[in-house]
Amino acid sequence: MNTLLDRSILGIARAVKALEATDSVSRAAGLFRAAGVSSLPVVKNGRVIGVVSEDSALRLLAETLRGLGEADSPPHIPVAKALRDQTAFAHRDMTIGQVADVFASYSEETLPIVDDLGGFYGVVTRADLLAYLAGSLRPTNVAGMATPLGVYLTNGSVRAGAGNLGLFLSGATLALSMIAVWALAWAAGRLTGVDVVTALRNNFVSVAPRWLFTAQWIAPIVSIVVVMVLIRLSPIAGYHAAEHMTVHALEMGEELTPEIVQSMPRVHARCGTNLLAAASVFLIIAESFPGDVAVLFAMIVVILGWRAVGAYIQKVATTKPPSRKQLENGVRVGKELVARFQEQPGYQVYGFARIWNSGLLQSMLGLAFTFGIIQLIVQMLHLSLPF
Repeated sequence: MNTLLDRSILGIARAVKALEATDSVSRAAGLFRAAGVSSLPVVKNGRVIGVVSEDSALRLLAETLRGLGEADSPPHIPVAKALRDQTAFAHRDMTIGQVADVFASYSEETLPIVDDLGGFYGVVTRADLLAYLAGSLRPTNVAGMATPLGVYLTNGSVRAGAGNLGLFLSGATLALSMIAVWALAWAAGRLTGVDVVTALRNNFVSVAPRWLFTAQWIAPIVSIVVVMVLIRLSPIAGYHAAEHMTVHALEMGEELTPEIVQSMPRVHARCGTNLLAAASVFLIIAESFPGDVAVLFAMIVVILGWRAVGAYIQKVATTKPPSRKQLENGVRVGKELVARFQEQPGYQVYGFARIWNSGLLQSMLGLAFTFGIIQLIVQMLHLSLPF
């Protein structure tokens, strides 16, 4: 019977960068943080000749800095001075169970994976092995999207939750929200005989300082605000929050239960709302002031404040406290992603497959398709809408 213990260790190997003996301790420190490991192999001609650990690098760096004055900059310290022999290795042909026995016999936290000639194939950590055997090994970075059919999650290679139809409908829903704003303005104009958008713009500009505002961006901003209100009122805002909260729980290593996920923040730093906020702030400032100085000022404001603006928009517009059903959907999709990742933790896709897994193409197709259909209907009915 094939069990977890009988599977190849390569399935949970980390593809970290190895060090050369001439590399600096500074570079090693950066790789430790980036890879999330406590030691890295040092190779020569592709073969492992030893390891450098955080402890050995820290001792070497501290001893060197004690001999320097405050004005002196740290010198280039080669990792060869912190090199130590590795007491244990994992062979590329070993099983999970065999590597577990190696960890049980040695105090190493990280094992280089090598072949018979010492060729380097990555590393395996004690923490990853424990998480794998416990059924809780998780991808380090998770992205997602809210759709009318529920939460969608992916690490770029493995995906779970709402499928391509849900992602397509996500774009279609955004398009319909934008069309609804324009349709309401058109309908109000037909009923009242007043061009609502133009009247709003003119009335706003008439009371605003002319040196501060120009008219051309008023209608787009009003449209954006109304679209955000519509999103906030829709179920997508609840699924969006459930997606963020589930991602937080996944990345923090928390257990996926509705109670724990519910305690997670609704705002996430990597949300696409932040990028939209950055673009909106830039365009507003650049359109409100003339000249190149406005563009430079807009860039500075965006660089300094786009995350704060994006976080605020997430909180008040694009997410709302999820219902129990939406929260449970996020938890279920999170568990599905973990289970699929656990089955093939070393699986990676690249190129178009990775872009497709992000869900952006499907959403863009839904957006374009919906606009196209509505435009066709408008032309068939000989109407005149502002899109």
